[in-house]
Amino acid sequence: AYPDALLLPEFVGDDGGEGNDVDLSDKDALFEDAARTVVITQQGSASMLQRKLKIGYNRAGRIVDQLEAAGQAYGVGYYGAYAANSMRLEKGYRAWGGDLTTERDLVESGLAAFCKTEGRDFPGCDALKNRLGQSDRWQMKLLSIESDQQDPFYAHSLYVGDETVGVVTSGGYGHRSHLVLALAYLADPEKAMKANAGKGPPLEIRILNKRYKATILDDVPFDPENTRLKS
Repeated sequence: AYPDALLLPEFVGDDGGEGNDVDLSDKDALFEDAARTVVITQQGSASMLQRKLKIGYNRAGRIVDQLEAAGQAYGVGYYGAYAANSMRLEKGYRAWGGDLTTERDLVESGLAAFCKTEGRDFPGCDALKNRLGQSDRWQMKLLSIESDQQDPFYAHSLYVGDETVGVVTSGGYGHRSHLVLALAYLADPEKAMKANAGKGPPLEIRILNKRYKATILDDVPFDPENTRLKS
């Protein structure tokens, strides 16, 4: 194990700069074809333009830079897996495979509201009712993390003092809320909630061998009423 985190250097493009300065007066000959392709396919990546326009990666990358620069005046920007992940975290949406698994039930995942038990009888109904009444069950919560460089991700541990009280299932930066967010299961909800309330040692997350303060959010930071289902 390394005592300190090893951070990769920032990427520097072939031109020696950061690649943010794009001259739109010198657009690629395939610029309009590329823009049309992005609109039609609803995808925008260098690899996709390579396949569709039969060009090399460097040229496709330059066209993507030009498309981004041309769209800035209209609020157009990147939208992909990381953007979708950022937006769903800001609304507290769980994702299958990390937040939602066969190892944790609906109650622990915070989705008990989607399963009605009153006046119904189905396999597992009694077990679900019993689970709802258990105060020591695992609970999923949305956290705000006071980190500086690295976003939290799957399997980062949560601590109160030297005791592990939970585990992160997914995380990322919320570009609309400007918060570093993480969904996590609290294995000891009572201890974690006390720490969150300022009683005793703080609730913390360890990222790359460094601890940061974590705060349990009372509500999601974006669209808490869930009125904008497509945002």
